[in-house]
Amino acid sequence: MLAFRPNVALHGAVDGESGLRRAIELRPALVPIDLQLSDMDGHAVFCAIRADTRTAARPCVGLSVDAATNDIKAAAQAGFDDYWPKPIEMEHLLAGEVRFIRPLV
Repeated sequence: MLAFRPNVALHGAVDGESGLRRAIELRPALVPIDLQLSDMDGHAVFCAIRADTRTAARPCVGLSVDAATNDIKAAAQAGFDDYWPKPIEMEHLLAGEVRFIRPLV
């Protein structure tokens, strides 16, 4: 989907540990974090990003197939900037509206 957004570069990672390293190294404008990672909890990745002065101010979005109200509220209480249920809706992403798919409450 991001290939259709010419001003966006996606730098992926295979697990939480490598994602955390890449976030610190690259300091991206937005850090999407899958909450169900193979090696560590996505909330732990988020806490580590917030604890590091190099990445503490970066907006972080929780990604999950769990879109229950409790999951969204837990992400909001943890301090995530937004929560995107998977699959991410392509028309919202391409329109630049992804940030508002499911506003945190």
